[in-house]
Amino acid sequence: MKEEDLLAEGSRVEVTNDQARLPPWCNLQSGGCLLDQKTVVWNPPTTKCNLELVWTAEMIQDGVYLIDHEWKVLLKKGCQMPAAP
Repeated sequence: MKEEDLLAEGSRVEVTNDQARLPPWCNLQSGGCLLDQKTVVWNPPTTKCNLELVWTAEMIQDGVYLIDHEWKVLLKKGCQMPAAP
């Protein structure tokens, strides 16, 4: 058994010691691959979100505004924007 450095690029995995890119079916989430010469295994990254639900608002629409009277929240609806990469 030999420890090697792996590099993730998108969902693809590369063995940096060999500078070899693993086949497409051997993606980051698979946790490993059985290859002709060797078996490569790793711990897939966790998808845990560090956000916590504090409360849920029950919004009522009034024109361009969303209102939650219980929590005293007023939001103005705008256009959708894509999230930053």
